Amino acid sequence: MLAVASSHRVILGTRSRRSDQAATALPRRAWQTLSAGTGAKGRLYQWALVDIDRGQSGCR
Repeated sequence: MLAVASSHRVILGTRSRRSDQAATALPRRAWQTLSAGTGAKGRLYQWALVDIDRGQSGCR
């Protein structure tokens, strides 16, 4: 889960960009529609798993 402000900068690949721009730059095939789990009231969300800020612990 990316829980940062849209203006927060992340490193995606070799480029630093705003987190909202990084999410927009992902190809459609990177996203999957999944539930957030028990307690999500049946809501489905769009999820993508990418490495950000590679080399820093806890950043993925």
